[in-house]
Amino acid sequence: MTIDAPGYDLGHPWLGAFRVQVARQYAATAPGLRERFFQVAPVGNCGPIIERDLRGRVTDELSFAGGRFIVARSDVDDRVLMAWQGQWHEVFDFVNDSAISLAHALGRFDRLTFTDSPMGVRVGVGSVPRESIFAERVYKRIPGVGDITIIPAVNATELVPRWRGATIRSGETWRKNVDTSEGGSGSVLLHASAAAFTVLQPDLPGEVGDRQLAFLDKLVKIAWDPA
Repeated sequence: MTIDAPGYDLGHPWLGAFRVQVARQYAATAPGLRERFFQVAPVGNCGPIIERDLRGRVTDELSFAGGRFIVARSDVDDRVLMAWQGQWHEVFDFVNDSAISLAHALGRFDRLTFTDSPMGVRVGVGSVPRESIFAERVYKRIPGVGDITIIPAVNATELVPRWRGATIRSGETWRKNVDTSEGGSGSVLLHASAAAFTVLQPDLPGEVGDRQLAFLDKLVKIAWDPA
């Protein structure tokens, strides 16, 4: 991932998400694993989630795939968090099943491999039957501007508006009205370049203004570089 915006604080960590899909169910594994969803964050991110969001505790942990595997269960509802934790990053998933066993939780990470480094974690998948990673996206906070979601251009065909946007040095941009989590409506900025599609959510829901427009105006490059 490449982002170049002179004058802006780009030091906040990247967060990410992806899905894994298997072509057909394979033998000796738990049912329901045709498609799985995972999130990626710097190691330590799961701690506050377990404490403040899940409001639960770690109930299981063991060594797995060159790192540490944990299962945390909520004390207030049926949510369960499962995470592989390396030296620098962690890959995690949620289910709404308080009765899930450690073996079943571990099975959701079956056939995945992890190569962790300070620059990021590379996730590998099985080949027979074929598995594929798709619906990849990353998230990053830009202080004073808001939060951006970045999607590879190849996966964003249906997201790009059909009408022409405003031309800026790194691509095109559009303002779009959306529903907010508070039940109201507001605006986000959409940005498309040759290699990536970006949604810019302002600090205050729906409050797109000069700060967000200035950020896109000074954006030299934002790209999803293939490995």
